[in-house]
Amino acid sequence: MVGRIGKYNKKLLAKCQEYIDKWVEDKHGGTEVIPTLVGLQLYIGISETLYYDWMKHERKKPFLEFTRRVMQMQKKELSNKGITGEFNPNITKLLLTKHGFVDKKEQKLTDGDGNALVPAVIKVEYVDPKPIDE
Repeated sequence: MVGRIGKYNKKLLAKCQEYIDKWVEDKHGGTEVIPTLVGLQLYIGISETLYYDWMKHERKKPFLEFTRRVMQMQKKELSNKGITGEFNPNITKLLLTKHGFVDKKEQKLTDGDGNALVPAVIKVEYVDPKPIDE
């Protein structure tokens, strides 16, 4: 235990690092498929509201770095396991939107005879996600 819940200190930061290390080592004992911010919040024993309040404070910048690290790990797992088919493609695509990926589809427009008015285009583009600390 890191002391009273909601107290920001070095022990709490060590607990954040422990979450990351433990997830990398043993995938959290199989209880989590991917690392998540909710998983981190539960592991260190703070509420979601307090978590996001802390991310706004300049002097709690190390905490923000743990948030970024968890998001990087999540993006990696989603990308790798989405490519191999280990994860459901629809869920993977949905979760990757939190990492700036956008799937755009444009429909083919035709005239009355079925002739294309505009060439069909399917684009997948990467859009930088809004930074976590904004």
